[in-house]
Amino acid sequence: MVTDQNHSYIDKHDSSSSTRIFGLDEQNAKVYSVLSREIGALDKKLDNYHSEYNSLKKAVKRLERDVGTQKIELDDLDECVDRETVVDLIHEIIPSLINEKGKSSSDSSNSSEEFDSVKTGSGENNLEKTILALSNELQKMRTEAEWRNETASQAGSNRFSSTSHVSMGQYFEYTDEYETYWVEFTALFNNRRKRESRSPTQMYNILSIEIGLSASTLASFYRHQKSPRRTSVDKIIEWVEKEGNKK
Repeated sequence: MVTDQNHSYIDKHDSSSSTRIFGLDEQNAKVYSVLSREIGALDKKLDNYHSEYNSLKKAVKRLERDVGTQKIELDDLDECVDRETVVDLIHEIIPSLINEKGKSSSDSSNSSEEFDSVKTGSGENNLEKTILALSNELQKMRTEAEWRNETASQAGSNRFSSTSHVSMGQYFEYTDEYETYWVEFTALFNNRRKRESRSPTQMYNILSIEIGLSASTLASFYRHQKSPRRTSVDKIIEWVEKEGNKK
């Protein structure tokens, strides 16, 4: 009798243990299944991050290549034209030629001398126009180089931007009067910008307040892109004369 009771107790104990073990196995299987799904999702995210990283890495290389191209173009331009020296020298030569022409005209006293003065003045006028044309071309190159440099420095704000092709826009032909004040304006603009260590954009904003014209109007006049209105030119002339008297 005792033996039967013992067997009955053992059978119940084994049955209870088996049920408990089976329950644990089933729970573990569910946990394993959930973890497997989560690991799979994480693996997929990791693959996506890796793909995005490769795309960003390629974009950075493209940007570095574009910036490098801009630096090479600027270096080539600097080798062709010493902008700081040549343009400033031309701005110094032109006023001296105008002064010499005025002295030559005032020293004439007879018809023969007047005739010689006319010929001399004509020759100086041709030389003046030649130098002025050269000044315009060099100033245009200088402005374009500065514009390219400023654009390249701002390209970092957009990793997909390309600065390989920067258009200067239309190069507008000015009248002789406008051209004269353009030369003086650009000379004063560049000297002051260099002296105060400012960017072109900063200088446009400062002069916009001083002159009373918009920064875009001053920029288009500086870049020789648009012929300003007469009222705008009058304000620029007033500023040029005022700024020139500070020297």
